[in-house]
Amino acid sequence: MKISATYAAALLLCSLSCHAQIYKTTDKNGNVSYTDTPNDGITKEKIELAPVNTTPGLDLKAVATKKRQVDSTNIEYKLTITKPAEGSHLMADQRDLVVTTDLEVAAQTTSIEPGATLAAANEARANGKIEILLNGKVIPSDGKGSATFKEIYRGEHTVEAQLRGLNGKILSQSAPTTFFVHRPIIRRPK
Repeated sequence: MKISATYAAALLLCSLSCHAQIYKTTDKNGNVSYTDTPNDGITKEKIELAPVNTTPGLDLKAVATKKRQVDSTNIEYKLTITKPAEGSHLMADQRDLVVTTDLEVAAQTTSIEPGATLAAANEARANGKIEILLNGKVIPSDGKGSATFKEIYRGEHTVEAQLRGLNGKILSQSAPTTFFVHRPIIRRPK
């Protein structure tokens, strides 16, 4: 078995683990090869290898666990209703209810990368979906925290918002906001 000189180092290291003898052979054209068996060549010389220091392999499971611990992020959400204000009144000329929210994301990360906290907060803000609830029922919204409800009826109403993650889990919920809608009553004569 002949091996080119470029693979000599690999063969030498391999031979240490197998405890095989290495022979260096030079043919009549001056080509050098290393083998584990002596063969007919112009010159043969037995190679004595010095002991080699070895390092044990990495425990990949422990490295992965440590990386997850280093990159862990603690995210806190604060969702509030900004419009309508608590206790506000919609008068007869205001036909539509406009709801807006504000989402504050505070992230604390143990990552050593600069800007990791801001990146985690932005990712959480982008991946979440904000649902608007009017009197406990979800109303159509843009998913980013605003909605317009057409022709709302008179009376007392509450509006809430909740942030859902990609898995559908509620991550944060706003406090309910109560508001009042005023509409004239038209009485028909009997």
